Amino acid sequence: MPDSPKSSITDFSPQNTEGTRTYIAAPNIIQNDCCNHCQEGVNPDYRVQCYDCKNYFHAVGCTDDSYCVSAPSSFTSHLGPAVSNTKSYEKRFGRFLFFCNHCITVKEEMTEQSTGGAANVYVDRKIEELKQNFAEELSGVKEMLKEILPSKQNNALAKPPMTPCNPWDDSQRTEKLRSMIVIKNDQSGKPIDKSMLEESCIKNKISIVNTMKLKSNDTAVILNSRSEAETLREKLSKASPQHSTSTVATKLPRITVVGLERDYLKEEIKEMIVSQNHGIDLLINDPGTSIEDKKIDVVAIVPLKNDQNSFKAIVRVSNLVRSAIAKQGDKLFIGTQRVCKVYDSFFVLRCFNCQSFGHHSKSHQGHCKSEHVCGFCAGAHETRTCDRSAPLCCSNCKKAGKHGNELLHAAYDPVLCPIFKDLQEKVKKTTPFYQSHNTDRNH
Repeated sequence: MPDSPKSSITDFSPQNTEGTRTYIAAPNIIQNDCCNHCQEGVNPDYRVQCYDCKNYFHAVGCTDDSYCVSAPSSFTSHLGPAVSNTKSYEKRFGRFLFFCNHCITVKEEMTEQSTGGAANVYVDRKIEELKQNFAEELSGVKEMLKEILPSKQNNALAKPPMTPCNPWDDSQRTEKLRSMIVIKNDQSGKPIDKSMLEESCIKNKISIVNTMKLKSNDTAVILNSRSEAETLREKLSKASPQHSTSTVATKLPRITVVGLERDYLKEEIKEMIVSQNHGIDLLINDPGTSIEDKKIDVVAIVPLKNDQNSFKAIVRVSNLVRSAIAKQGDKLFIGTQRVCKVYDSFFVLRCFNCQSFGHHSKSHQGHCKSEHVCGFCAGAHETRTCDRSAPLCCSNCKKAGKHGNELLHAAYDPVLCPIFKDLQEKVKKTTPFYQSHNTDRNH
């Protein structure tokens, strides 16, 4: 029952109790059938009696809502009968007792005096026991951690720690490519003898993960580690010198970042890629990340062909950095502009002079000696001088013996030219990131 002993102060003698005690009455106590607070007559159905002091209090309809225990209907049908011990209600719901605040306070003081504060002493003692038990358990946990942590730290040296955007599975794929060797056929086209290869592996305790035949009919062998790959190469050079061996070099992903609002410096682009992209920042600053896996090289920043006020950045990144970008939805946060879209760019070397793949028109070895071939119509002139009056014709597909509609594309078209696409697939196969991501977005 909400009441406050601080407002009106009146002395009352409790009814039907042994002895007499004086106390500060609540403002809503009923005296002479009137509420001491609102000074109005009180309906007998809207009052409640304290079980201890037997005084009545204004429970419903007081001018101060803070003294009202419930709505009139609820009090009449539920609380009133429960407190007044109405038999029908008691039989159904049990008995409720009402005590005024003053009586509750007196009972608490009497309990405190009779026990001499024993209850509080008991509680304090229990709290101290819990504290002591907790301190002992914590000490035991610390000792256990001291024994476990050294072994954990040693394991961390063997395997880099995991981070939210640090997909070490790609690093394992890179290692897998590095531990693969290609055993070429001899001059007569004969592959290496499998029994001899097996004997060399058993004798030198070399573990082979898989053996496969390539399209070139050469034999590819995937071993358990790079050191075993080098050991096998050394042994085969002596046991079967007619079969030369080589390792597979892994390539780094090349991406195009589109949506730059100005011509940034290369150093600025690299700094923003690291600092403004949380996953990449975690990867670069992870002590378990190798120098090779932190690689971010900005190759060039060039304007877009259809919008000279917008720019794109061509960036070569490690396989782990590319995986971190993929986890961001192939987007990068750079500067204050809107988020920049990232596209994969599969670089295939093509000569601008003769349109053939595998060499450049200008290199350290000199200029291409072949005749000019147009990349648009396959005519005998430079691509930049073509008037585009002739139909499209791919010079590389023409050399490959294709006819008709198979020629209707430019030699530099990475989407329609099947030869260009095959070379892009070769780039993918030697780039670990694309072994686990089906990426068809070229730019």
